[in-house]
Amino acid sequence: MRACAWVMLRHLGLTEEAQRLRDAVVDVVNVDGIRTSDVGGSHKTSDFMTALEKRLVV
Repeated sequence: MRACAWVMLRHLGLTEEAQRLRDAVVDVVNVDGIRTSDVGGSHKTSDFMTALEKRLVV
């Protein structure tokens, strides 16, 4: 599901934004260690989204 957003951005020609979003998602999972139950973690979706927002804020 998370991949859908950056795939759509890329499809719309927003390749830089798509890459930035993808990189942020990868960092939240791999660097911050935040995973929701659907991918074997125990965090809430709101935890994931909060961490993602922090990585995307310029």
